[in-house]
Amino acid sequence: MADDNKKYICKTTLKSRGWTDKLIKTYLPEPIESTNPHFKNAAPMLLWDLETVEEVEKTPVIIEAMSKKEERSARAKAASETKKRNHYESALEYDFKVRRIPLAQLREDTIREKEEQYARQSWRDPDYDNCDVRGADEDTMRRWEVNHIRHRLTSYDMVCYSLGKRIGKEEARYILKGRVLDQIAEAYPHLAEECERQKDGRFLP
Repeated sequence: MADDNKKYICKTTLKSRGWTDKLIKTYLPEPIESTNPHFKNAAPMLLWDLETVEEVEKTPVIIEAMSKKEERSARAKAASETKKRNHYESALEYDFKVRRIPLAQLREDTIREKEEQYARQSWRDPDYDNCDVRGADEDTMRRWEVNHIRHRLTSYDMVCYSLGKRIGKEEARYILKGRVLDQIAEAYPHLAEECERQKDGRFLP
């Protein structure tokens, strides 16, 4: 039972001070149990006497263990930053091959894809307000065309998928989208203005 004249800390606070489960189990006395003040029916809280913790933290073995833990953390952080930088630099240099097709075909393929997309949406949701794709204004058509090219006429999706859960993937995707938009603008000059506009929203799908 907790002594009201002492100050106690929980495991979360211990972890914030650099303690690991192994260090806690090896070098600290058994914790006391205390009723959770926020949830009466919850499991008892495990608490350690702060004064005891502070005394143990002054011992050479704990000082050395904490130092080694900080060194490992610093090395891991440095390795993570290196991986991020490598992915970032690779993305900067990635050369997308944009397949060129006749503009009339591009427009028709884009319209057909949009019509199929809206038809699927209507099938899933009967209350969905279907869009008159062929009646869309020119700005909308160009936006659709750029998206169609990016997803259907380049390897953009495959490259982004290949990033998986790698460290720095979001930064790499940001750069990759800018790269592919630049190369779409080069292959389809009439879409250059739309590509530039989309570069301000590179995290969009």
